[in-house]
Amino acid sequence: MSQRTIFAGAIIVGLAIAFICWMSPDRSSEPKEVKAVPTVPGWEELGSCTNLVSFNGKLYLALFEDHAVTQNEEKASSDQVVGKWSYDETSKQYAVTLQSDTVVYTLVSPEGASTCMLIKGALDAADLKSSWYSLILDDEEPPIPDPPYER
Repeated sequence: MSQRTIFAGAIIVGLAIAFICWMSPDRSSEPKEVKAVPTVPGWEELGSCTNLVSFNGKLYLALFEDHAVTQNEEKASSDQVVGKWSYDETSKQYAVTLQSDTVVYTLVSPEGASTCMLIKGALDAADLKSSWYSLILDDEEPPIPDPPYER
């Protein structure tokens, strides 16, 4: 068999495969529907507020997407209190339950900032000592602000 015959056979097989693929019933001009993954209410709003520290810096709070909460006395301590968090879409407040004690917080996160607070109480009368503050973890770099505009 000559090289020309082998080459012609390969071309015919390639064209046959291309024709079969083109004619397959799976080929559709309409885009396939992509199912959206349901989001946990309140989770996206938390943003950088999932790792928090208390006012005195002695307690650490971590919120998880599955509504779990852990509170530790040290960042990496295995001695922790486990609880749950929930979000009320009407009031836009978060309830954190630890050892059957529930506290309601309001998320404060200035637009464009990478920090936030879960404050206890109303915005105009917050209990700052009982509030939680966003924590930048050791492996994260703090954001570098843009230099001020020079005139």
